[in-house]
Amino acid sequence: MTRRLGTGASDADRHRDRRLCRRRTGRGSLRTQITHLIRARCSAGISRLALQLAAGGQITARGTLGSAVQAAPHRHVYDSDQPSPHPSAWQEAMAEISAAVMLVRTDRDAAPQLLVLLTVGCRTLDRFEEERAYLFGIGIPAGFLPSARELGRSDLP
Repeated sequence: MTRRLGTGASDADRHRDRRLCRRRTGRGSLRTQITHLIRARCSAGISRLALQLAAGGQITARGTLGSAVQAAPHRHVYDSDQPSPHPSAWQEAMAEISAAVMLVRTDRDAAPQLLVLLTVGCRTLDRFEEERAYLFGIGIPAGFLPSARELGRSDLP
């Protein structure tokens, strides 16, 4: 015959209590069995409390699984270098190119100079015309950009 011990106990607690009662039957009196049940419940409650305190960092968990219960220690992570307040060489070069393109869009004399700068390494007429088309594409008027023959590039096949 099994008894219902305690009120408001969960099904898992009742099941555990029944197992403990059956195991302890024949070993002492009913008082001894009840004492064992009380101790089992108290140790389960203490264990639960210990886990909560260890997880909250209020006590230090030790043993094989102590590190699994405790929160991971704080590790400093390198924030990386802060960007320099001074412009880099690339930023300066891009600013100069942007300023040159803005000037060439309005200055008829500066446009051929930029075209020469961009086409100095061109070995074919097709490559020269690609660079010239690029300058058209960024807003430089076609009338400002001379052809290869007008620039004296008769070396281009």
